[in-house]
Amino acid sequence: MKFSYLRKILAFSFVFIFIPAVFASFENDLSISGDELTMQPASGVVHGQVVKIYATVNNNGDKDLTGVVKFFVDGSQIATDQPVSVKSGGMPDEVFVNWNAATGNRKISVQIYPFEAEGDDIANNFAEKYFFIDADSDGDGVGDSIDVDDDNDGLKDSDEEELGTNPKKGDTDNDGVGDATDAFPLDPNEQADTDGDGMGDNADLDDDNDGLPDTAEISLGTDPLNPDTDGDGVENCNDLLDKFPLDSTECFDS
Repeated sequence: MKFSYLRKILAFSFVFIFIPAVFASFENDLSISGDELTMQPASGVVHGQVVKIYATVNNNGDKDLTGVVKFFVDGSQIATDQPVSVKSGGMPDEVFVNWNAATGNRKISVQIYPFEAEGDDIANNFAEKYFFIDADSDGDGVGDSIDVDDDNDGLKDSDEEELGTNPKKGDTDNDGVGDATDAFPLDPNEQADTDGDGMGDNADLDDDNDGLPDTAEISLGTDPLNPDTDGDGVENCNDLLDKFPLDSTECFDS
């Protein structure tokens, strides 16, 4: 019985001794929370856009306090340390830094370093939040997630997916001709099909399909891309049949 009574006394003494530590006040406490970590603009931010990241620091202590705030993106510090000074019982201090946004779901975090560390609650000196930064393939300021033409080549992304071209690249085959005007956007060796026969001009021996080979037209001085070089418009008088293919006033020589 005596042993049980002694245990109760010891247990009560233990609780009495350690309760003050649990409920200890922090005299010099600067704090920040994730809700007080913001970005401007708050949404629609794209890669390469310069934004402002804000942090609001509160003074929960009994006297005026100072310190610095460091800003981090994915663990790496950005900009210089930002000084803060917060009056006891006064308004919070808001600081910010500029950041050149980079594509991805970025972890933005802040850390407070109070100048009077003794009496500060380190548990509320750190906050973090994730912000989505959209890609902007064509640099038009509209994020790829809502842009109907990511590469700004004149073809909608949905059309490019059907064609098999790259919706984030204006010239899929790298031949110097944009996808929207390239008759063969997936073939770097072909760009045009003048006569619409399905064969690219580079491989086609008669680009305008007038019956005269391109080599012959070059020798004659006629246009291998125009079946009626002189534009006389006479029916059945294209460059092959026109006796005067360079004279718009003459066609036949009877």
